[in-house]
Amino acid sequence: MEQLLTDAKRLVKNLRDQESTCDSILRDASTLNMKMDAYKQLREEVTELNKVANHRPRSTLILGSEEENARIRELQQENIELQTSLAEYQSALELIMAKYRDQVLSLVKTNQIESDCTVALNNYKELQAKAERICEMAAVMSKAISIDDNAVQAEEERIARLEIENRGLRELLRISGVSENDFEKCKN
Repeated sequence: MEQLLTDAKRLVKNLRDQESTCDSILRDASTLNMKMDAYKQLREEVTELNKVANHRPRSTLILGSEEENARIRELQQENIELQTSLAEYQSALELIMAKYRDQVLSLVKTNQIESDCTVALNNYKELQAKAERICEMAAVMSKAISIDDNAVQAEEERIARLEIENRGLRELLRISGVSENDFEKCKN
């Protein structure tokens, strides 16, 4: 019984190996089949091209090839010239843009300076107006001081006159013999 199981396992293993080998052979066959189809298609295209080429004389094909080569060289030369022109245009455009940027920067600076000048002029006008008001206030204060000085001087003169008059009255009182204390009592 064990021998049968061992043989069966061996057979199963052999079947699996053979199956994987068959799969590999099928893949290879499929790949070869695709290569054969591609080869047949290439062969048909080459045959068709040969038929087309056989209808023309060989000298015509060579002449056509030479014309195409000459045209290709002309196009290559034209391409080089166009690239050179493009580089020159780009260089000129970069120069123009650099000058444009310089002009814009200069304009921005000029506008900033004008703005600063306008602000400074407005500040100057405000300061000038304040200075005029200060001058007016100084004139008013000067006049007030002058009036006040005149009033103080008049008051001092009046006080001086009253003091002189007071001394004179005291002198008269002293001469008349009324004492100051009696005078104070009469006043009350």
